Amino acid sequence: MGILAWIMIVVLGLLILLLAAPIRLRLRWNGEQKTFSIHYLVVAFELDFAHQCRRICLMSWVVSAKPWSAPEPHRDDPKGNGSPKRSTPLGKRTPSRSLKKLNLLWRSRSSLRRALLVIVRLAARLVRSWHLERGDIRITAGLGDPARTGVATGCFYSLLPILRNHIPGLHIGWQPCFDRAVWEVEAHIVLRALPGRLVYHGIQAVASWPWRELRRLRANLAGLGR
Repeated sequence: MGILAWIMIVVLGLLILLLAAPIRLRLRWNGEQKTFSIHYLVVAFELDFAHQCRRICLMSWVVSAKPWSAPEPHRDDPKGNGSPKRSTPLGKRTPSRSLKKLNLLWRSRSSLRRALLVIVRLAARLVRSWHLERGDIRITAGLGDPARTGVATGCFYSLLPILRNHIPGLHIGWQPCFDRAVWEVEAHIVLRALPGRLVYHGIQAVASWPWRELRRLRANLAGLGR
């Protein structure tokens, strides 16, 4: 077996590993930790809401940590009092040109409907590709009135079987507090998806996208704008 064949085998193995290794979305929310992170293989990207920073981790080591910076003021407005005023007014569109564009969009409604269906189907397939690996939620609730807290507790336990049937693997705990008003949520949620499935759905969307019709529509709209 030649060196080229070995290179192809190694590349194919790496490609299978990249497509088969799961992507995990992890949410930790409690009194000490408020983080949302994306894990893939040995790399993790984490948003820390408690310390207002973002991190890039390699295995368990933090290789990069940057705080969230405030938006810089505009150059024309150094005090940051708002967006600068336009010096020149925008050109007015003639009604006839707008009507022509609307007419052109109406005639291309089948292509636009097909593109919208592709987007909706892709979004639904991507959502269904994620599976709940772990879901633990603890809620401490108090409405300031024992009667209202009791009613809320009864409503929660009446809806709990429905949530368990529709979202298996989700564990929700409810701790009522009758002596004070409080609302605290502790959550640890992990979602998992395979990159191969996400790539497959993306390829399906690209293959069914009406490229020729939308390209022609874009060219016609650009011609009207001249």
